[in-house]
Amino acid sequence: MQAVIHLQQVSKKYGEKQVLGDITQSFAAGSAIAFVGHNGCGKSTLLKVLSGLVRPTRGTVQYDRALIFHYVPEKFPATYLTAEQYLMHMGMIDGLSQARLSEELWKLAEEFHMAEHLRSRMSTLSKGTLQKVGVIQALLIMPDVLLLDEPLSGQDVDAQRVFVDKVNDLRGRGITLFMSCHEPELVAAITEKAYTIEQGKLLPCDIAVTETYRVLLCREEEDARQQAVAELTKMVGGEILPYGDGYQIYLTQAECDRHLGRLLAQGWRLRGLYKV
Repeated sequence: MQAVIHLQQVSKKYGEKQVLGDITQSFAAGSAIAFVGHNGCGKSTLLKVLSGLVRPTRGTVQYDRALIFHYVPEKFPATYLTAEQYLMHMGMIDGLSQARLSEELWKLAEEFHMAEHLRSRMSTLSKGTLQKVGVIQALLIMPDVLLLDEPLSGQDVDAQRVFVDKVNDLRGRGITLFMSCHEPELVAAITEKAYTIEQGKLLPCDIAVTETYRVLLCREEEDARQQAVAELTKMVGGEILPYGDGYQIYLTQAECDRHLGRLLAQGWRLRGLYKV
């Protein structure tokens, strides 16, 4: 695929703090990229540099053509406009007719379960509802590049499901996606490649979605409780907690595959296995 955005030795400093350092990277049109890492490592800054909202201290950002960017910030500004007024204004800036815009925003509001809030002042809305407003704004028309900064923090399960479906639909139509995110499940659901930022450097990383299980174990003829806990801890590690006449422990899928057969062979009984 043809590269659409090029970073050439991009650095960004805030005062004496170096956030990004000499990043050279090209991103292909139609790619879906996640930036992961701890708070403050530079993910949001990189999104803003990519979109032109923040100028790098040094280096250049080049685009292969004029691009339409839509950006959904983590913290959405609360204004005295109603959500509907705000979305209508932003949609008209994007060139939508008033009739089409009204129809589309009400449709999206219904899908995101927030139609009842459209005529509420944005200053009265919760963080999660304000984020929905930002996502709806970004989805009113199809951009060339969609930038999402922690888009699902504070969102309910239904809104998350709609969001993933909508973004994957846009991906299918060729948009380029950049997302700052902490949730590995979301990264896996809508992106194809992930990077982290360490000491200002952009580094590729693997994001694996790890399934965790709550495992309940007991024995027909149990040893003294302290001895049983010590034995389980030695075999599987982790924190062993009493549960009725047995014990509970949290294991990943890989740990279950590795340890359960051995535990059963040594006289432990499986009382329950629940995905958490």
